[in-house]
Amino acid sequence: KYAYTHYLNDYDYFHICGDDAYVIPDNLRAYLMGEQVNNLLNGHLDEFSKANGKARRWKTQRPRPLLLGFPVHFTDNSRQLNTYAAGGSGYTLNRAAVKSFYKLVTDE
Repeated sequence: KYAYTHYLNDYDYFHICGDDAYVIPDNLRAYLMGEQVNNLLNGHLDEFSKANGKARRWKTQRPRPLLLGFPVHFTDNSRQLNTYAAGGSGYTLNRAAVKSFYKLVTDE
C-alpha cells in the first residue's frame, strides 16, 4: 500500500527483497529494458505465466502486470496448482502489477 500511495508514479518497477540479498542495479535495469521483458509486456506468455490460469487475460491487457522472480509451484489441499515468486532473491513488479495488488488488498 505504501509504494502505491507514495511512489507509484515515480518509478516504472519496484523490486522487493530482504536485507540479505545482493542486487546489482545496472544488471537489473538492463534486464528490465531487455528483449525478454519487452516480449512479456507485449503479450508473450512465458512458463511462469502459463502455470497461472488467470494469466491468459493478461495477454491482451495493457499495460500488462508483471511479477518477475523465481517461480515456485505448489499444489494446495484442493489439488490446484499455484505459482508464486519466491522471496529469497527478491521479485520485481511493474507499475501495473502494483496497481493490481493494491486493488486486491484494498477491495477498490
